[in-house]
Amino acid sequence: MIQGLTTLSREYLVTPVTVRGVDASLLTTLPVEFAFVAEDAQPAGGDWIAGDWEPVTNNARILIGPSTSAVLGAGTYSVWLRVTGAIIEPVRKLDTLVIG
Repeated sequence: MIQGLTTLSREYLVTPVTVRGVDASLLTTLPVEFAFVAEDAQPAGGDWIAGDWEPVTNNARILIGPSTSAVLGAGTYSVWLRVTGAIIEPVRKLDTLVIG
């Protein structure tokens, strides 16, 4: 569980991503998205927000907080990640995020 963030904080949420059978150099050319939904819910089509890849580590990341595309109010969120390719589309529940 990720804790300790406030509604005033603006920072990157970063996660490593691996997909069986897909080389990391190919994976990081694909669009990556995040969803922040009510705890134990699954994301729907409109929940996905574009993220990007860190240039050195090749981790997926998204900037969350005020003045970003992921402004989150106080609450508990399930964090999901999706990578979209021509053939693959892995979707993973990452963690629980608590915003106070």
